[in-house]
Amino acid sequence: MTFSGTYYRDRRLGCFQQYVTGPAHTVLSLPLNLSFDSAACLGVAGSTAAITLRPWLEAPMAPAAPQLSSSTAEYLLLWGGSIVTEQFAIQIATRCSLKVIAITSSKTQSPAQPLGAHHAISRNGKTEDEIVAEIRSITRDNVARAIDLVGTQTANHCLKAFSAEKKCIFTPLAMISSKAIIPENVRVEIVEMKQFVLNPESRVYALELIA
Repeated sequence: MTFSGTYYRDRRLGCFQQYVTGPAHTVLSLPLNLSFDSAACLGVAGSTAAITLRPWLEAPMAPAAPQLSSSTAEYLLLWGGSIVTEQFAIQIATRCSLKVIAITSSKTQSPAQPLGAHHAISRNGKTEDEIVAEIRSITRDNVARAIDLVGTQTANHCLKAFSAEKKCIFTPLAMISSKAIIPENVRVEIVEMKQFVLNPESRVYALELIA
């Protein structure tokens, strides 16, 4: 059995058809211990998480990542930590020696920490400003990377949670307003998922999912 990804500009890579044609580098074999149903989310959700973390967020992929102490490891903020893409990001980032802080609802808070998140903050009953204050209190101004998968409003609050001292990278996977105020030390990167299909070197990110 194999898995691959989709590409909206090429109908041959669409899912709703009997036969799918795609570039060889996007087709990978499933591990023997993984069923087809369990692997259904690898091609889009999993690959999005892997390719976002590197090259856009510049996180070293495991097992090359150095094992950092808890005092020196930087935080990765995931706003929307219960979304499948973010669940993959939690696991990959943890293997890269990043400390993960995930923002979830109270109903979806429990899976985040078993997946590897150091902290899972419930957004229920709190304003976004209160959540940002909680993030900054926990991380002690050490958030250097962030992924947002919710929308323009939460993207703005991610920007407020970044370290004021470090060079930071932000990937708003949902969207970000053109009027957003970007701190001088924060670089916003728009992830081009089409590179998984167009660039053969992107195969390494999918391989990370089944390593």
